[in-house]
Amino acid sequence: MALKSLCTSRIAKMEKMLAFVGLCLLAAPLFVQAHPKLLETTPAADSIVESAAGVSLSFNQDVRLLKLSVTSENGVELDSDFKITPESKKDYSIAVDNMVKGKFTVTAAIVGADGHTVSRSFSFTVE
Repeated sequence: MALKSLCTSRIAKMEKMLAFVGLCLLAAPLFVQAHPKLLETTPAADSIVESAAGVSLSFNQDVRLLKLSVTSENGVELDSDFKITPESKKDYSIAVDNMVKGKFTVTAAIVGADGHTVSRSFSFTVE
């Protein structure tokens, strides 16, 4: 009888351990597919520059750029050569017209490998 009890106890422990391992394997993709991060911008966030003909964005992973707007301090959205494309990449450079003196805010909507759409924004000043 003691042998049967010992075997039953060991089987129960193994079942719990297998269940835990299974949960870890199911949860792993949630940790791997983190939201994309904006690593670098040109002009740099919060910088003061002499001139700017466009903006560049660099991300930590391939993303699709769904929207990009550059707005002046007066709330006017500037024209740019941004177009939505089907491919994903880490680096984007977009020409923007009429960035004369003033403060500008860049807002970008992106979607990464995890499928979630996120917005990122930064500002800079042209002297």
